Amino acid sequence: MDFRTLKLSFACIALLGLAFDASLVSAQELPKPFAGNCCGCNGNIKLRGAAKPDLIRVGARVFPSTAMNPFDDGFTFLLSNADGSLFSETLAPGVMKEMPNGRRWSYRNPAAPAVGGIHTVKIQQMSGPAAGFIFYVRAYADLAAATKTEMTTRLIVGDDSFFDSSDWNQRKNGWRHIFW
Repeated sequence: MDFRTLKLSFACIALLGLAFDASLVSAQELPKPFAGNCCGCNGNIKLRGAAKPDLIRVGARVFPSTAMNPFDDGFTFLLSNADGSLFSETLAPGVMKEMPNGRRWSYRNPAAPAVGGIHTVKIQQMSGPAAGFIFYVRAYADLAAATKTEMTTRLIVGDDSFFDSSDWNQRKNGWRHIFW
């Protein structure tokens, strides 16, 4: 296939998209970096030994580009390093509890410290000059593969995806990172 044929093919696809009103299809937003520190936003990994799942705590501020409602959209939390996924869990739409003011959402699974998974999620929409959303996540998993300093943390709600890829500081019993 030569260049002109390829260019014509792309033009036909674009016209078909217009004919079927492609604007009705929502595209996933490009991931945005975490938006700095908020009241001690940081990441901690506490390695608790083979008898119990390890602890992950993450707090972050984000600024979505679309209207965001974790109750309606669901929520995903991921942690990975160069070797692959360290933790990944999705809460389906309708699982989180929405507060009456429509600006706070929460989730709690009391069994997670013993069996693994997301234990706590708290999300609050902020107002004023700082605005954005504050996320707090507490989860449990086997994190024996957390052996590399660079780790990526992702939070996803609907079409909005946020991330931080940074070096974490190794501690005696785990890792710590401040999301500046």
